[in-house]
Amino acid sequence: MSVTAPPRPPDQRDLVAREELEALVEALIEEARKRAQRRRRRNAAVVALVALVGALWLYSHLGTGRAGSDAVAESGTPRLSASRPNAALPEELSFNANGSVALVRRDGSRLPFLSGILQPPGERQRHLYSAIDWSPDGSKLLALRSGYGVRALEVTDETGKVVSTLDPNAFDGRWSPDGTRIAFVHVEPTPGRLHPEPGLDHALLVASSDGRLRIRIAAHVREFSWSPDGTKLAYAACARHCGPSRAQGAHRLVIADATGRRAPHPVPLPAGAGAPGRTFTDVHWSSDGSLIAFVAHDDLGTHLDVVRPDGSSLRRVADWDPSLPSRVSWSPDGSLIAFVSRDDLGAHLDVVHPDGSSLRRAADVGEPLVDFDWSPDGKRLALVVSAGPGSADVSVVNADGTDLNRIARCRCDLHGFRPDFYESVAWSFDGTRIAYVSGRGNTVSTIRPDGTGATVVARQAARGVAGGPSARTRGYWYPSFPLWRPTRTR
Repeated sequence: MSVTAPPRPPDQRDLVAREELEALVEALIEEARKRAQRRRRRNAAVVALVALVGALWLYSHLGTGRAGSDAVAESGTPRLSASRPNAALPEELSFNANGSVALVRRDGSRLPFLSGILQPPGERQRHLYSAIDWSPDGSKLLALRSGYGVRALEVTDETGKVVSTLDPNAFDGRWSPDGTRIAFVHVEPTPGRLHPEPGLDHALLVASSDGRLRIRIAAHVREFSWSPDGTKLAYAACARHCGPSRAQGAHRLVIADATGRRAPHPVPLPAGAGAPGRTFTDVHWSSDGSLIAFVAHDDLGTHLDVVRPDGSSLRRVADWDPSLPSRVSWSPDGSLIAFVSRDDLGAHLDVVHPDGSSLRRAADVGEPLVDFDWSPDGKRLALVVSAGPGSADVSVVNADGTDLNRIARCRCDLHGFRPDFYESVAWSFDGTRIAYVSGRGNTVSTIRPDGTGATVVARQAARGVAGGPSARTRGYWYPSFPLWRPTRTR
């Protein structure tokens, strides 16, 4: 019989060593787990950083907005981008850029309303668009399509789709007050020339917005204006072909039936009114239809005249140096006329009653005055004035010339040799915001009339077009001419 020795109790030192080993293993496992967590966090942070950098890169190169909102442009052409405004816009806002028309919605999102196409050098096919005017109800846009001898006047629907081409050689189109017709000047071909010389052979036409009906109103027309009721057109007529010389200027003020059913008739201005060689420009009908303002040029200078449509009550309300291009605008209620004048001290923005009373200087503007716009209530004016090489000031002034305040400035140096040419100012229909070109000329902003709340609503990368258009043309690619869209009625 064999005898088995009883098991020896475990050594206490072995138990302690095992417990220490297990604790060490658990500590190593916990440390490894923590290291893995830190590594995952670090990797996630790196991925997030890379994604953020990529998003910023795409933002700067492709713009923001919904899918499909980028403008069509030649490879290498900078595209528009938008930054959402801090507050909703009172109305939608369009502007020209990249040979296209962009639209900023009230919530700040942007879409390419009308996309231009620029083909590679050497190809003779391109479409560059610029907005002219929204229809009174905001449902259509009148735009000019240009490129290689073409100046086509086109109409889009509310989505930006071109629905009609009114004329392949036109300019200066304007909607009728009811938005059903468009008056425009057609440039007729000059015999022996492929394209007419600027200023020659102009004819006034009226067309339906769908382009199906076209009526020729008169030949040799330079300036025109719709009557407020949309039944008539006032225009300055040349004796023969209109041209740059005074002999080729418009020597008659004429009123025509907008339907073309009755022959146009000259406004019977008093004999001897004005000096010899008188010509007319800047014809504007007052908002109530009772008066027509126009600029007369003669041997004695340049004058602002006002007359009734029947030729009575002709008044000379202002005179100025003939060397300055004229610019005239009625206040919305027809009680005042704003115009640009010039004397030995420089250029000015002046305001006068149509009877010639209360002539007052609203602002000394230097040269050149770029643009101005009435507030909807007719109590103030917003103006853009060149502020030296490559910059422009946006100011607001009361109609009586008091309280002139600069509210914004555009450096505008990206606009090439004429930064002021691309600047414009537009007062919203509700009077709460003013739109203008800002930054270096690469952004569009809005601001309150008191100078607060400046907000960038659209931005374009601050660089020239790849492949480099010249300094004289590169400004075309940057934002210009903001235009508020009337609120659409459903």
